[in-house]
Order: sequence, then structure tokens, then C-alpha cells
Amino acid sequence: MDVSVTESRGSRTSETEIMSIDLDRPSIAGADMIGLFRSYDEAHGYPTDGDSWARAVVSKIEQDLVQRGAYSWGDVGNNDYTPEELAVWAWYHKQTESDRWKVLVAEYRQDDAKDRVTAPNEFDPEHAYIEKPHVSVEGLAVKPFADVADGRGGIAVNTAAIAYFCNALDAPLRQDGMLELAKAALSDIELRPGGFAVAEKMRQKIVGAGESPGLSGQTITVMDDVKDVLLTLQSDLRELIKRYDETEELNALSVNDLDGAMRRSNARINRLGA
Repeated sequence: MDVSVTESRGSRTSETEIMSIDLDRPSIAGADMIGLFRSYDEAHGYPTDGDSWARAVVSKIEQDLVQRGAYSWGDVGNNDYTPEELAVWAWYHKQTESDRWKVLVAEYRQDDAKDRVTAPNEFDPEHAYIEKPHVSVEGLAVKPFADVADGRGGIAVNTAAIAYFCNALDAPLRQDGMLELAKAALSDIELRPGGFAVAEKMRQKIVGAGESPGLSGQTITVMDDVKDVLLTLQSDLRELIKRYDETEELNALSVNDLDGAMRRSNARINRLGA
């Protein structure tokens, strides 16, 4: 048999064919994909450039069998082919026996996976590998209250100072305040660990999984508690100012008296983070 690789199906597998090849079942296209024919050509001194001689022979013999209505690979007429062609035909069927084929496909998939992995560049401490988050939570632009002592060199409870402090608390408690901005930034954290088990465990610790809120969720909860405490504190202080209508009466309160009037707020502050 005179086999011409340009006339037979012995040409290289196209990219479209590769996408549709099922390696779970032996086939000529599959054998070509995993490099069987190339290895045979190289081992037996046939050209390795261009189309494969081994594939051309196997494809032609298979076509002949189909045209003759033969049902077994052993039905090949020995007088129709050269010893070299019969040898590659027998070799092909030995390689595509079920157990042998599974081993060859497994080796190919393992090698193919290694080839797809690109070695990382050497670590450069000066290189910015990830983009830093743009979220910026600014501190409060509030100046310290500057007022008086009690005339005797000690600190007195001061109506203006309490009112000033209450007004200052409005800034972090607003919907666009620092607490809500920080909570939004934490909610937007999205880690993508890929298929790495250790990285996935780290992701779960940071953003949570199932019923566990993770570090970000726990921090948001603490911020909610802080906001509630500050709202309670602000409310108690403003109620205190209303309760003592006369400035002189409020100014006469000692620090201990003020602490007693703010017992509810202090209790919540002491429980914060517990």
C-alpha cells in the first residue's frame, strides 16, 4: 500500500478537532492529540516534521476496513500492506487497548497540566502586585473644645463643652460618616483564592462562610455596637443638658455627679467589645 499523508486522514489534528475530542474513548484523533503517532515516527526514523506517517497509515487501513465492511482490526489483509504498515497498525491497537489507553491519557493530562503552569517571576519587593484599595476613611475634623476651668484651677462640668461634644458626634454617626464608610469598605471585600485549599481557608476566616461572619463581619458588628453606644451617649448628654435648665446648676455638678447621670451610657461603653 502506498500511503500518501496528503491524501489520507493522516494530517495533524486541527484546533477545532482538539476542542471536540473525547479522550475517554480511544480514537485516531485522540491518539494524535496525546502524541502517540509522533512518538512512533520519532522512534522508527520517520520524519517528524509535517503530517505524521504513522497516523496516515493507521487512518488509511481503518478506511479500507470500513469500505470492505470488516468488523475487526485483525481482518486486515496481510498481503495488502507492507510489514512496516502492519507493524504500526498492530502497535496502534495495542496502545488503544482499554487499560493501556487509560494510562496514556492520564500521563498526557498530567504533562499537559504542568505545561500550562507558568513559573512566577522572582519576587520584587518594589513592585506593586495588587492595587491598593481606594477607600479612605478620614478622621474627624473637630478641634478640641477650648474653654475654662472653674476658676480654681480644676476642670468643671461645662454646658457648652457637653453641647460641643454632642454636636461633634454627629459627624461619625451620619449615613455618610466614617463608621458607615468603613462598614461599606469591609462589605466590599472579595477574596478569590482559586483552587488553593489553604487560600480558601484564609478567605473563610476573613469574609466568613456559612453561619460564620468572618473577621470582616465581626468588625462590622463591632462598628454597629460602637454606633449604638455613641448614639446612646449623645442622647444621654443632651437629656442631661435639658434636665439642668440653669447653667449654674449644671456647672455645679462634680465629675462624679456627671458619671452618675450617665450610668446607662457608661454601662454600654464598658460592655463594648466584651
